[in-house]
Amino acid sequence: MMQEGILIQCRHCGKPNRVEPSKAWGRLQALHCGSCAKELAVDRYETLTGLQPKHYQHPLDQRARRALNTLPGIDTLLKTLLREGLVKYHHLLLRQNAVEVHPGHLGRVHRFLVHSAQTLGISPLPSLYVQQSPLVNAYTYGAGEHVIVITTALVDLLEEDELETVIAHELGHIHCDHVLYKTAARLLSTIAVEAASRMFGLASSLIYPLIYGLLYWDRTSELSADRAELLVNQDYKTSVRTMLKIAGGSRKLAAELDVDQFLAQARKTQELTENNILEKIYHIIQESNSTHHFPIWRAQKLEEWGQSPQLLSLLCRNFPGANSGNPEDPGEDGNTSSQEISWKDITSEFRNIFGF
Repeated sequence: MMQEGILIQCRHCGKPNRVEPSKAWGRLQALHCGSCAKELAVDRYETLTGLQPKHYQHPLDQRARRALNTLPGIDTLLKTLLREGLVKYHHLLLRQNAVEVHPGHLGRVHRFLVHSAQTLGISPLPSLYVQQSPLVNAYTYGAGEHVIVITTALVDLLEEDELETVIAHELGHIHCDHVLYKTAARLLSTIAVEAASRMFGLASSLIYPLIYGLLYWDRTSELSADRAELLVNQDYKTSVRTMLKIAGGSRKLAAELDVDQFLAQARKTQELTENNILEKIYHIIQESNSTHHFPIWRAQKLEEWGQSPQLLSLLCRNFPGANSGNPEDPGEDGNTSSQEISWKDITSEFRNIFGF
């Protein structure tokens, strides 16, 4: 009878160990090598030495990024324009209108930044600001030097482990080298929308696919950053709970929120979009102008990857290619779920619906 589980190579002695992922979650620190008796998984905040973005990036992010890279000048001209224009402008505004986090100034929040960056091996630390805003939001921008911004509404809504999860997510964008491209994508989208509004016919039909393509990559990049936060918190339920609060949480209702019910809602929604073409088209229309996938889809992906052999292997410092006993990421075969429709599909769908 074939043994279940995956092979985990001990990071201390190099000996293989067979581990069943379903029995490992919730007791990672109890996993020990059968040969040297040392811990297989890293402790929280222990640096994942050797970790590279390609080891955990979502395959949709990788494919869309390759398509984005075909745009001429996006990594040269735009970098200069952003660094000398938008980035400097916004950074100056933050210095005058927000609170910069330091070890002795909002020290707890600074520790979240330090711990998360330490796990992902990010150095130097980006700047972190807390900005007064009624909007629950966090974002990262920059062209060389990176800046993370979290709003007071976000801080007030989340518990400490959830706030750390959000900061880890933003650091994931830095680790995956998303920041320049995300800033460029949003800037180009704004320019393209303005240009498209002044054009007709063929010119307009060429610009709209660019807009939706840029936003599509922007959304898929969030899936990779979601994976990065799981490398830090090692607990998908913390990430899903954070997503639940961002979707519809409040301090008054926090005690009544249920992660399992939110995930059940996600599975029910997936069934609808998989079995009904009209629901699928509605989804495309509803999400097409968004920079993020809807929280319900991201929660589902967090649950899937949060219990996966791939994440377990990374937390044991078994990186892809280093151990042939580890399975490949199932997403790498190019299959996508109903809500993960390719760039080509998106543009063709919109041409069919709106006739351009």
